Amino acid sequence: MPETSMTSLTRRTFVKLGAGSAITLAGGFFHANSESAVPAGPLRIAIISDVHVHNIYGNYDFDGLPDAQTGKKLTIRTLKDSVNSTRIFNEPYFALLAALDELAKQQVKYIVLSGDYSDDGQQPTVEGIAAILTQYEQRHGMRFFATPGNHDVNRPQGDDSSERMLNADGSSTMLSSKSDVKLGDAKSLIVTAKMQALGYERGLPLMKPFGFFKRDDFLHWETPFGDSDELSKRQYLARSPDGSKQWNIVDASYLVEPEAGLWLLSIDANVYQVKNGSEKREEIKGYSTSSDTGWNALLTEKPFMLPWVKSVVQRAKAQNKKLLVFSHYPLVDFLDDTLEDERQLFGSNSFIKRTPRPEVAEQALAAGIRLHFSGHLHVNDTGVYRGSQGTLVNVAVPSLAAYPPAMKLATLHSDRVDIDTLVLRNVPQFNHLFPFYQKELDRTGEPLGDILKSHDYYDFLHHHLALLVRQRFLVKDWPEDLSPLINTLNCADLLWIAQQQEPLGAKALPDAAQRKPKAITGTEGLQDISLLTLVTDWYCLRNGSDLAWQDIPTARVKQYRALLAAYTPTATLPPDSLQYRFGLMLKILAGYINDEPATRFVVDMQGNFLTV
Repeated sequence: MPETSMTSLTRRTFVKLGAGSAITLAGGFFHANSESAVPAGPLRIAIISDVHVHNIYGNYDFDGLPDAQTGKKLTIRTLKDSVNSTRIFNEPYFALLAALDELAKQQVKYIVLSGDYSDDGQQPTVEGIAAILTQYEQRHGMRFFATPGNHDVNRPQGDDSSERMLNADGSSTMLSSKSDVKLGDAKSLIVTAKMQALGYERGLPLMKPFGFFKRDDFLHWETPFGDSDELSKRQYLARSPDGSKQWNIVDASYLVEPEAGLWLLSIDANVYQVKNGSEKREEIKGYSTSSDTGWNALLTEKPFMLPWVKSVVQRAKAQNKKLLVFSHYPLVDFLDDTLEDERQLFGSNSFIKRTPRPEVAEQALAAGIRLHFSGHLHVNDTGVYRGSQGTLVNVAVPSLAAYPPAMKLATLHSDRVDIDTLVLRNVPQFNHLFPFYQKELDRTGEPLGDILKSHDYYDFLHHHLALLVRQRFLVKDWPEDLSPLINTLNCADLLWIAQQQEPLGAKALPDAAQRKPKAITGTEGLQDISLLTLVTDWYCLRNGSDLAWQDIPTARVKQYRALLAAYTPTATLPPDSLQYRFGLMLKILAGYINDEPATRFVVDMQGNFLTV
């Protein structure tokens, strides 16, 4: 079964927030029950994010692969596509089942899905997810509350999608909702409406029982627009930049009281800009996608949101409710104060674009939010913003479809929230599809290392990240002249570069025999650590924070610390020198190493940040 991983912290960490926090104690609005009792004891709520479930047994008008174990047909994506994506595509189906089995074992009743529950919002996909959730509700009494992510609703009116599915001989077939699509190395094309990614008006009703609409057993339910759950009455006006076009777009936010005294606030932070020149509201491509917008755009595009949130927080406090706030996107900078360094090193990449500005946190604080759960970034992280109006903690929930696969468990007390991280290691059937992948590799000859020798699901995703570093990040994100060096140098070379007084260029390095660094205590053995290994560990720490320490040998961690201490390039070196740029890389690494605890900690509602 999945395991709870808490071995990387030797102490429990406390974050104190002050009055008016999001576990707040504040009348009525629409049909609020102001007489409802406060829960007698602590409440446990699991937060799962970015599962990215593709329904491998769904009907996509494709013959698929025979599954001897179930007798069903499999529709699975290629391994090649998975190892070039920030998420794996097929195994999350099994991971979701394993995660819910673990929560059932721990008797956790309430589960929040903080966006990207699907990949990518097609009808067979969402129907498959809804069937799984319904099954666990019926068997175990679980209750699910979802918020939409950008992969659930990529555009408000839906979107086209095209994906390569594996054939029995290891080749692939392109399944697409449109005919004008590039096949790449796919063998053939099937055009089917079942690949159409649904928008709000077709997609949300498929998830009707999971918070988006009223239920008879809810004690209270509302939206920013009132107490109606009709989608036609839950819309705001969005305008094109030139002001020539404006269309109504659904907002899926809601507040629900599933039991007396517990309020769950789901904020739909998807933001879509109407494009100049769009012809009609139903036009699929008449809107931008929401991937890189989030809260930065929400402040201006959804001006109704934070006043409503402030009202909810005030009423929660007045009525002595326990309130948990979540959305798909982060409220706080998750780059551990390395934003400007990353911008210098990488330029404006997707991580930079998705970083919320400080005014986002300030306005969230003004609305009364003190604790917020988010997804989207596939990182295990704790963002702490200390502003003029208090402290805001953003708990970034990792993805079940990427390293490290984990979920959060929040225990709500009257004065604090205990937050633990449940790591998914042993997923039954995680390797069920490996024989099909092997046929694919036999056909393509793709050099994917030992990923099919992974001994558990966690190891599989660790291998996936290593391949992702090599095949995507170094190619797309890193400067062109640094990528070849990362593939050829070792950490002793990095130390030697730091010791040079004159600026070095990527193409002017002397031969390896001449790169002999001066001995420094603690740096012995650096020549045995490839620079690619360091960069892979760099990404492990970026994605996993303190969870990643279990995957980096202690001796290597000590060597990294010694290297960091030795690497102090001066500000007089030009920004294009190797010393300066590798110095930025190591400075960012230091930020990851010294990050806020993210695995096991307590959010207390009184004052300052402290550890005990």
